[in-house]
Amino acid sequence: TAVMVGHTHRRSLTNTPYRKWGSDSIGATQPTAGFFIEQNYPNPFDSHSQVRYTLPSASNVEITVHDLLGRIVQSVVNDYQAAGTHDATINGSNLPSGNYICRMQAGDLVLSKMITVLRK
Repeated sequence: TAVMVGHTHRRSLTNTPYRKWGSDSIGATQPTAGFFIEQNYPNPFDSHSQVRYTLPSASNVEITVHDLLGRIVQSVVNDYQAAGTHDATINGSNLPSGNYICRMQAGDLVLSKMITVLRK
């Protein structure tokens, strides 16, 4: 399974969320307001990092960390959450140094951010 970064079908690192239309991920897209994920802090990080995200409406939220091959290496959040701003902690203590993708999905909305684990 490929992990898209930024838009649902473009490989940019913007934070513009898009709603997927149609049955495939290459269908038409439409911007969606109020759905946002901030860059984790600190970044790069050694053991733990915080990520803040905003939901426009209550929904099932899944936040996962993927390696650059698209494999899930950590599940951060998998829960039904109310609309509003939330915080989650990424635990990097068991991850080797490198770049990862933090992917958030709420309903059919998806956003991703690049994160970096850097061992001292």
